[in-house]
Amino acid sequence: RPELNLMVTADFILPASTLNVVPGDPVLRNTIRVWDFSSRSITRTIPVPGALGTMDVKLIPNDPEGRAFTAGMFDGFVYLVNTRDGTAKAVFDCEDIVPHIDVPVRGGMVQLLAMPESGDRLIFASFQAGQIGMLDVSDPEHPVQSGIVNLGLGAGPHDIALTHDDKRLVATDYFLDEDDF
Repeated sequence: RPELNLMVTADFILPASTLNVVPGDPVLRNTIRVWDFSSRSITRTIPVPGALGTMDVKLIPNDPEGRAFTAGMFDGFVYLVNTRDGTAKAVFDCEDIVPHIDVPVRGGMVQLLAMPESGDRLIFASFQAGQIGMLDVSDPEHPVQSGIVNLGLGAGPHDIALTHDDKRLVATDYFLDEDDF
């Protein structure tokens, strides 16, 4: 949001902790970084209480408050992030998605997000549940499920992107390969 001099990024994981040369389990993170867009400097770090693995964050287009959405990959919640006051709160429980797909990770493992320029919908990929969902976020404090596509268990939708005209959504499955490093 250059017009607000605002940029956000998500802290998902300590990257080195995913390599087999680093002892222990991967270290998940749960913070959103708020940046001064023009100077590319971090102005605030917002912890997302209870979230496990905040992989992506999307600013709400045209939102005068500069709010954003993120999701906890391992806790199953969608969070509304207030970049001005440094808070985040759960606003949607992905366990409530209909139809519900029972998988080992709560909420189906929601990962990456997409948001059209209208700012009234949030689209998410649910990796373990094999679903791509859409929330009506015209009231950001109270998102409501407005759509779901079931690709089937094992489909693993991960990366999603809207075309420039917001008319088509492209989805791919998981892409990471660390070559046993």
